[in-house]
Amino acid sequence: MGAILPVDLYRCIVEHYSQEDRGTLLSLMFTSRAFNYEAERILYRSFNNFGNVSSQTLFLNRVISCPRVAKFVRSYKFFITFPIEPLSDFLALLHTAFLALVELKYLGFRTLGGSSAAQILAGCTFQLEELDWDCSCDEQLLVDFLSTQKSLKSFISCWDPSRVPPPSVDVVPFLTSLRGRYGLIQTFLPGRNITNLDWIPDLDDPDPDTALLADSLANVRTMTFGGYFMRPNLSTIAQYLSQVRNLELRGVQADDLDCVHLMPKLEVFKISMRPVLGLSILQNDHNAVVIKLFSRCANLGVITIASKKHDFWAQDYRKWARKDFTAHNGQGTIPWTDIPYVRPHAISRVTIVEATTYDPSPS
Repeated sequence: MGAILPVDLYRCIVEHYSQEDRGTLLSLMFTSRAFNYEAERILYRSFNNFGNVSSQTLFLNRVISCPRVAKFVRSYKFFITFPIEPLSDFLALLHTAFLALVELKYLGFRTLGGSSAAQILAGCTFQLEELDWDCSCDEQLLVDFLSTQKSLKSFISCWDPSRVPPPSVDVVPFLTSLRGRYGLIQTFLPGRNITNLDWIPDLDDPDPDTALLADSLANVRTMTFGGYFMRPNLSTIAQYLSQVRNLELRGVQADDLDCVHLMPKLEVFKISMRPVLGLSILQNDHNAVVIKLFSRCANLGVITIASKKHDFWAQDYRKWARKDFTAHNGQGTIPWTDIPYVRPHAISRVTIVEATTYDPSPS
């Protein structure tokens, strides 16, 4: 009789493989009961298949029929790219599957045109750490859902504050990261300890209420400011960013660079291009900008400036370090490092396992 290996050893072996090693993991599943369990745990950990409806349907039916497998799922992302009705069979299938995903930690969900879909969250018991929800008219249902989420740390949304009163600060009490337009920020930044802020302007955003935001902006450590549409000038909020260490500006406006020194703890500063055709990054000479910023910002250690835009957000950069500025006594041409854009690998095909040899019971 062959020796029985400890369960922990099977896990150590399988942990060497990622979801991208699907061929190996599928082979392991048919090797033994122990390997089957551990390989499925990796295969179903994350399902980010965007808009492939056939794969989505297979996946959803699988987790509904097998609660054991459903408990493996930690991350789910789906961007619906087809028109969908609020009472459609597919949304009903999603809702049933979501009820089974009790260990889910990340949820990314978007609908074509932002149509409402938050009803699929009703009754879900998972405790998310990250939520990316880009569907419109869902604010009231989302408030109800968020009131159940005690572990949420990151929230991305196209929130419209005109549709619902702002929730109490007791809702999502451990939220530390926000990404979205001003409506989301004015609703969830005040009174919370948000340390990571990605402020993406919308076309019809009002001028920011600095009196409302000032105290909470002082908690921000990492910030990205800007997007496709024009944003407020950095001078509007710079004086309140007293703790920010890392700042990225998407696009540069008049006087932006004249207020960078108002952020005394800034260590890393990045200037990116907005994804607008024909828009240059800086009219100024880059070297002159680098010298000016290092001279005026005592704690600034790294400056990165976009040098070429490939498409939408894809960009090449140049990076300057304070040590080189110091070595040249802040004069002449400060050497830089080129950082070319590297195109990520194409999304791999997602494999759905409809049945396995070693799954005698669906529970």
